[in-house]
Amino acid sequence: MTELIVTVNAPGEVAGWLLPLAQHVKRSDPAVRIRAVLTPCPFAGGREREILSAHPALDDVVDLRPFLFDLVRRRQPRRQALVLHLGGDRIYSLLIAKLLRAPAWVYGTSRQWSRWYQRCLVPDARTIDKLRRAGVASDRIAAVGEMVVDSVPETVDGIGALRAFGIDPEREEPVTLMAGSRPYEVEFMLPFYADVIDALASSRPSARCLLPFSEFVDPALIDRAMERAGMRTERGAGDSVCVRTRRGATARIVHKERYAAMAASRMVVTLPGTNTLQLAALGAPMLVVVPLNRVENAVVEGPVNWLSTRWWPTRALKRRLLLHVNERLGFIALPNMLAGREVVPELRAMLEPADVAGQIVRWLDDCEGRAAMSRELRRLAGPRGAAARMAAEVTRRRREPAGAGATSVAAERQ
Repeated sequence: MTELIVTVNAPGEVAGWLLPLAQHVKRSDPAVRIRAVLTPCPFAGGREREILSAHPALDDVVDLRPFLFDLVRRRQPRRQALVLHLGGDRIYSLLIAKLLRAPAWVYGTSRQWSRWYQRCLVPDARTIDKLRRAGVASDRIAAVGEMVVDSVPETVDGIGALRAFGIDPEREEPVTLMAGSRPYEVEFMLPFYADVIDALASSRPSARCLLPFSEFVDPALIDRAMERAGMRTERGAGDSVCVRTRRGATARIVHKERYAAMAASRMVVTLPGTNTLQLAALGAPMLVVVPLNRVENAVVEGPVNWLSTRWWPTRALKRRLLLHVNERLGFIALPNMLAGREVVPELRAMLEPADVAGQIVRWLDDCEGRAAMSRELRRLAGPRGAAARMAAEVTRRRREPAGAGATSVAAERQ
């Protein structure tokens, strides 16, 4: 295997899976060429291509459609390639593998199309059992662990970061507010958080709010959302930048020290997603919020997402359907889904900023509860090393003879 072709799409798969894997693959075998294929995705943040193109471990970044056209036009299989599915519709990676006559591997927890892959790499034993029940042979499944754990730094200087922000960790209580990585999330959450910051300033004067923004969000979008929220930027302590709300409360914007701020916070408020596993790996107590105030603007999987929000009838129908789905959902935070019980609190309702501020204050008062949550989150996240184990599985293909494992998908299924 001389080329690793990875299908990927949204921020979680890019930052949580592909980048740590690519680093370990290059470290293990620098001769392997890594190509990222960006697939269509309604959950994209908007800067995936820019971030991937700037990463030194990746040799090429292409969009799916021109890449497929090129494969069809050349009709020359690369028998030394391996296709790895990390994100997007699984039919895309299977189609690429078919055109290349190369083996297709997949990483994740879904059983969709799993029988069509030559190898299924999974994070845990529970997924192994699920795939076995779906008819995947045991010798085609390997548990490598949760790669998201490797996407966060092994050590962070949280106390040093707080002091650099002008926060006294002994007398003040840092609270991190995460606005998400998709445009529609940032546009709603920043004005919402502005009111949360105001509420905390009056009910908990010792709280100091931090705003770490995802690198996948366009800075211009953040500026526009801040302007609509009535937040203006000011120079803070050291190199930090503050934002001031209409009522005069302040928060600090965090860029480079994002993980340190998350790890050092007494409480983190976040939307659901891959970031909840990153927070779990850091042992950061969190409150997961899903404001249903404008649920019709959310991007979801399936036909519901086809309903336009431009016209009242379809907007109302989408809202009603999503509210119905919410009632039937169990847990939505990944740590809770892993545990099968509520480890981190979830707020899924028509929310007012005061509701969130009240929950933050409640948890700031519960030191023992936060400590217990932190311990359980670290246990659920598991140890580091999944990216290295997966890289070992991938680079092992390079030592196989030419054409090994490149039998047809149909033959592999039999």
